[in-house]
Amino acid sequence: MDASPLTVPIDVAGELIGVPRQTAYRMAKAGALPVMPGPGRSKVPTAKLSALLGVEITAAHIEDARARLAPKRAALLDYQASYRRERATLTAKTTRR
Repeated sequence: MDASPLTVPIDVAGELIGVPRQTAYRMAKAGALPVMPGPGRSKVPTAKLSALLGVEITAAHIEDARARLAPKRAALLDYQASYRRERATLTAKTTRR
């Protein structure tokens, strides 16, 4: 039997319930998604997520969700890096004047 993790990140929980990342964070903020705050990232307890969905969430479900999120996370990190480079370039140009 696969042992699923006790908690999952909010974006993984969103992927499991079929909503976009931003919607999952909004749901967590509104209290519609049960969240355990902690150091760093807030997490969603797997048991509460299973109860919310009415389905047992296994380690395989979580790994599938993480695999689907991997390209999205990579694209987000690329976008953020590009934004920082552009901002640094603009800041350097305006301070040289």
